[in-house]
Amino acid sequence: MSDFSWLPTSTPVINKNPRVLRVSFGDGYEQRAGDGINSIITDWDLTFKGKLSDILAIDAFLTLKAGVSSFTWTPFGFSEIKVVCDSWSQPLISANASSITAKFRRVFE
Repeated sequence: MSDFSWLPTSTPVINKNPRVLRVSFGDGYEQRAGDGINSIITDWDLTFKGKLSDILAIDAFLTLKAGVSSFTWTPFGFSEIKVVCDSWSQPLISANASSITAKFRRVFE
């Protein structure tokens, strides 16, 4: 069972950024190599909308983890993975409904 069980209300956006070591030489010659065994940094842009109480619960969970502690999450089409949430924002929509956007980054520990 995932630590983070809330479901996003819109289609998540997955971002993949390879971590690459580069050395440039004269005449435009360049050598590249992957940096480490897990060299592709993967993160998800997520949006959650709903009752204010649910959004506050998500915010409390992310605040507790504070971008330091990892937690498990199961994105659609993947098995359970470890992630951290480096940043999130919560614009207040109304007294009864709200939203929160977050970026989850996959980590290997």
